Amino acid sequence: MPLGLNATQLAHCEEFRPSAEHVLARVSRVDATQLVLSYLDGSTVVVDSDWRSFPPVTGDWMWCPPAESMAARAHVPRLSEITRAGRKGVRTLVANIDYVWLCVTIDEAVRSRLVERLAAIGWDSGATPVFVITKTDLLSAESATLARRSVRDVSAGIDVFCTTTVTMGSGGIGELATLFAEPSTSALIGHSGVGKSALINAITGEDQQRLGRVRERDAKGRHTTTSRQLFEIPGTQSTLIDTPGLREFGLAVADGVIDDVFNEIDTLSNACRFNDCNHADEPGCAISAAVETGTIDRRRLESYQQLQRESAFNNAKALPARRDKDKEYTRMAREYRRTRGR
Repeated sequence: MPLGLNATQLAHCEEFRPSAEHVLARVSRVDATQLVLSYLDGSTVVVDSDWRSFPPVTGDWMWCPPAESMAARAHVPRLSEITRAGRKGVRTLVANIDYVWLCVTIDEAVRSRLVERLAAIGWDSGATPVFVITKTDLLSAESATLARRSVRDVSAGIDVFCTTTVTMGSGGIGELATLFAEPSTSALIGHSGVGKSALINAITGEDQQRLGRVRERDAKGRHTTTSRQLFEIPGTQSTLIDTPGLREFGLAVADGVIDDVFNEIDTLSNACRFNDCNHADEPGCAISAAVETGTIDRRRLESYQQLQRESAFNNAKALPARRDKDKEYTRMAREYRRTRGR
């Protein structure tokens, strides 16, 4: 099955098929006013994106009737999605992914707070997160080993891959190929200039994405990817979704996700005197006591508290919009089943 469609995704899509005449398509690219739909037979069609109440994103599945308007297409509810909190609320970036590649340069890999933030975004997506350290050929093998260990120490058991686009085997891209063994979709996220487009080009064997230079004075990258686009991986039934570089990774995750990233704090918090302990000035706080004795790193506790506050704030702002989204999903499911006589 092409387009990254696997048995799990297919069974889910079939639940929402309006009629036997409808055929399955996937959103492979979204621009400002248009989107590209890719069909399982290899054909594509460009249509206007006029779904203001529930805008499609790259990776979405749709049931499409022959030669009908966009409004007649049935949007399949998402199994997974990467979201980002910003000034305009919580936005979905891509959907229906099996893996999320959290891309960092070898310099970023030792920034523990960035790694912890990305780990929370990865676990919250509903997909399997993996860290991909890029450009490891720019520094020594010892530096690459240190960067890998640094990520593993704070990423709550997420697999870590070291890559370079110079060679396919020794550079680690060969290791990533294990993720393509079964039909799947992987989405790449990271800052501008981290090397996402170079990875896409190396894996697909083609210059799919334009590459940009990184400024020497601050190692900052430029935006070379301007839209979220799905690419098929030659010789496999899997796909990759490239995304524009993000300057900020705003957090708005589900309850328990941050606890999973900071599992040593979550586990020990059961010994606190109060169930709602904030691990600040409360008496009988097991976490505060562990920080004083050095059992728990004070920096880890501060990062944990910061991410909890930020996520709670962004989730509170997004609550009305999420309620509307849930209502839309319910309405869609009810309509699909009604048209099928269920």
